Amino acid sequence: MPEPKLVPDDIAERTLMLGLCNELLGQNGLVWCRRLMVMQPTMIDPDSQPEEVRNFLTFFATKYHYDAAQAEGAAARVVSILNALSAQLAAQKTKGSKYLIGDQLTALDIYWSTAAAILDPLPHNMCPMPDNFREFYSTVGPDIEAALDTKLLAHRDFIYENYLTLPLLM
Repeated sequence: MPEPKLVPDDIAERTLMLGLCNELLGQNGLVWCRRLMVMQPTMIDPDSQPEEVRNFLTFFATKYHYDAAQAEGAAARVVSILNALSAQLAAQKTKGSKYLIGDQLTALDIYWSTAAAILDPLPHNMCPMPDNFREFYSTVGPDIEAALDTKLLAHRDFIYENYLTLPLLM
C-alpha cells in the first residue's frame, strides 16, 4: 500500500475525490476539453498552422475523435471544473487543510498538479517541453484565465515542492 495512502478511507471523501478526478481526467473533463481547444483552431482552419503542427494536431484529432460541437463548449466546461476545484480548495482551507480532500495528500492533489500543465505549464527549467506545446497549453483565453485561481496554481506548486520530483523529464 502506498504511503501516504492516496485514496481516502472515508466514503464521502473518496466519492468526492473520484468525482473530481473524473472531472479533471475523464471524458469531457478538463484535460479532454483543453485538448479539444488546442486542436480546434487547426480543425477550423487547417492552414493556420505550419504543416508539421497541422499534421500532428490532425493526427490527434482523429485519434481522440475530435468533435466540433464538443469543442465549442470546451472552454465553458473547463471554467466550470476550475470553479469547482477552487471552491473545494477554499472549503478545505476553512477546515485548516492544505489538501483538496481530507487532511493528507490524495490522488486528486497529484492529478490536479500534473493536469495544470495544460493550462499553465511550469517554467521550462522545471518542465521542459517543445515551445509549440508550451504555447498551445498557455493560450487558454480570457474566461479560463479568469477562472484559473492563483490559489489553485499555488496548490500545484506546493504539491510539486513537497511530493513530486522536479525537474520533470520528457
